[in-house]
Amino acid sequence: MTEEFARERATDYVLQRYHLTDLREAQERLTPSQFEGVTREIANVQAQIMAQSMPQARQSQDAMGATTTASSGTRGIGPFGRAANAPGFGIDTPLGRLLPVTGLLIVINVAVFVAESVQPSSVPGDPRFPGGSTDNGVLALLGATVPDMLSSGQYWRLLTACFLHIGVAHIATNMLALLWLGGLAERFYGPLRFLGIYLAAGIGGNVLTGLVTPNSVGAGASGAIFGILGAMLVASWRNRAVIGAAASRAIFANLGQLLVLNVVISFLPGIGLWAHAGGALTGAVLALLIPFNSPTYPRAYRLAANALSAVLIVATLALLVTWIGNHGVPGLTTL
Repeated sequence: MTEEFARERATDYVLQRYHLTDLREAQERLTPSQFEGVTREIANVQAQIMAQSMPQARQSQDAMGATTTASSGTRGIGPFGRAANAPGFGIDTPLGRLLPVTGLLIVINVAVFVAESVQPSSVPGDPRFPGGSTDNGVLALLGATVPDMLSSGQYWRLLTACFLHIGVAHIATNMLALLWLGGLAERFYGPLRFLGIYLAAGIGGNVLTGLVTPNSVGAGASGAIFGILGAMLVASWRNRAVIGAAASRAIFANLGQLLVLNVVISFLPGIGLWAHAGGALTGAVLALLIPFNSPTYPRAYRLAANALSAVLIVATLALLVTWIGNHGVPGLTTL
């Protein structure tokens, strides 16, 4: 990790604590003695980050090149050498640091999976109970992508399908990937920008699925997760002036290997190839527009990036809210 990158992360952390956007605003709003105290605190936090990350940077870099679940071998180590207990909000877990938005998304996905699993079978007279998450009727009822959903105007499924999963293995692998990749992206983008990219990528993946394979029933968070992967690959180049050339190359090389592995997996039977492709493409495009959360960028640009992220979140949630207003909650009322 470069000193410049550690300085940026320390500055972000300290300024957020005092509800300040950048050092210029801090200098304008604070007294000279208060501003001096803030700069000293930034220096102390920077030293803490560097001290915690430097001894283990090599171990973290090696661990990143395997798979999304390989991060479990870096107990207590964050991505690119950052210690998991570096400053910032989050909960340490054996698999990595769980940040707020990533944690919320995992909780929602798991809660929805439980709701799927206790649903009765959709086949009349079938004695099985629960019907489970592998029942196409249950999936369709709760919001999976279905044949002709675009032509029939069921656009809400573009969002709800991102939170449904087909079987235990499906949700387990996706949640492990989300824990690692989501935590990585949330750490660099911040909660608002990360959530905007995640939701938009999930919808982008389902749009492409509906256009290319309109007769299938599909579900899963993998389109959104591929969106984060695509965004971080592009962002590693897009934000190289912020994180440093060495960190940029490390991110791109390791995530590039992960992308190649997952592209190969995407061609296996039953895997949503087009959801993965659509999500990755959406994330990559958004990464060109939305930078990492860093005071290095001009304030106006940062505000514009936050505004775009907020619009993406509101627009995606509007799909579900509009449907609920007209038809009720999926799975609880007649569709």
